[in-house]
Amino acid sequence: MFCPICLAKSTKTLTAISSQRSAIYFSARHPSYRQKKLQILISKLWSLRKSCKIVECSNCGFIFSEPFVGGTKEFYDFAFPNQMAFGYPDWKWEFDIGIKRLKKYSKSNPKILEIGCGKGAFLKRISKLKISKNLVGLEYSDYGVKETKKIGIDCFAKDIREFALDQQDETFDFIFIYQVLEHLDYPNKLFDIVNNLLKKCGELVIGVPNQKKSLFNFRNNAYRDIPPYHIGCYVKKTFEYLAKQHGFCLEMVEIEPYDFRETISLLYSQRYHQFIHKNYKSRIFLKMDNYKIFRKLLMICDLLFNPLVFFEVIFQGPSIGGGSQVAVFRKL
Repeated sequence: MFCPICLAKSTKTLTAISSQRSAIYFSARHPSYRQKKLQILISKLWSLRKSCKIVECSNCGFIFSEPFVGGTKEFYDFAFPNQMAFGYPDWKWEFDIGIKRLKKYSKSNPKILEIGCGKGAFLKRISKLKISKNLVGLEYSDYGVKETKKIGIDCFAKDIREFALDQQDETFDFIFIYQVLEHLDYPNKLFDIVNNLLKKCGELVIGVPNQKKSLFNFRNNAYRDIPPYHIGCYVKKTFEYLAKQHGFCLEMVEIEPYDFRETISLLYSQRYHQFIHKNYKSRIFLKMDNYKIFRKLLMICDLLFNPLVFFEVIFQGPSIGGGSQVAVFRKL
């Protein structure tokens, strides 16, 4: 198989994930009929395969699903029927990096595009700081588009490929893509589009999951990057390849600082979910009103009976870093 980034053949399979496991992961608390429908939908995305592979490229370090197919709007609407509970945070660590880059910009009122703007939290912050009034957001969810428009920011329910057709070349000074790239199955095409949309010396700022953290979770049975939701995991070497191929200079890659409490909380929460997904009879607790109590008890038992995982967090965690990383590109 070929790496979708660099087209190298030298790859190795890390694991496989079935369509059933994927469907359960995204609909564990849904009725069983919804799980079955979601499983069918995922299998169709995978060309009727019952499973997909998680593969690592030996050339550029990219980790990807095979088949390399992202979730459609139908998948997201079905997997996350309550868009308000989808998890649009008011702030992320990578937002701070973006604000710092904007404050260093010498010209006033730069033209800014955010791809996948959620409910507009980052663009709202830029507006409040009076950095720019020329703000545009793209967002797939109807809820996100509605909330962004409420704060007076132009927002469109368009794919970047569709949006770019209506834009002139070299329109934007900055393009931000936070926690979106890992969902997309056209990274090379995306970089070409962004290059066309950016002015000369314009900046592309990307936030994605930290691959070191993803692999750490994978080793400890807490893997969160389940296809077709997350289908790509990037490292600096991958970004260097993309920059070279698409007319950019990679200016920096920075990993989110390590947070012990957050690492412990997310790790054991994911280990709990993995246990529930693999043990069918235990899923009955998810439908109980007090299921959170059961979750806490199970997580405490996991901590007591698997101390090696806890010690691995203590000794390896600081060198791994937090959950996100940011890459900053400048158009040549």
